Amino acid sequence: MGSYRPKQANPYVPDTVNRMKQSLADAISTELNRRNCSTTELRPYIPSIRKGHLNDFQQGVGSFYGISRLVAIAEALGLRPDIIIKGAAE
Repeated sequence: MGSYRPKQANPYVPDTVNRMKQSLADAISTELNRRNCSTTELRPYIPSIRKGHLNDFQQGVGSFYGISRLVAIAEALGLRPDIIIKGAAE
């Protein structure tokens, strides 16, 4: 029998993904502060949202969430993230 080798996640995360996550987290943080939003307002869109999640954005660590979660929170706040892809010819 072969030996067992545990699989490890690829530690590389593209810089573009990190920038997208940070931009989303900053926009969410700004909107949360502007609206003084609570979990009650977001729960119809994201049932699993908790106060601790919103606190993470106020503490500046919101970018630790995955891109899908960040987009879901942004859309629940009424933000509409837009992606612009620039080619080499530009």
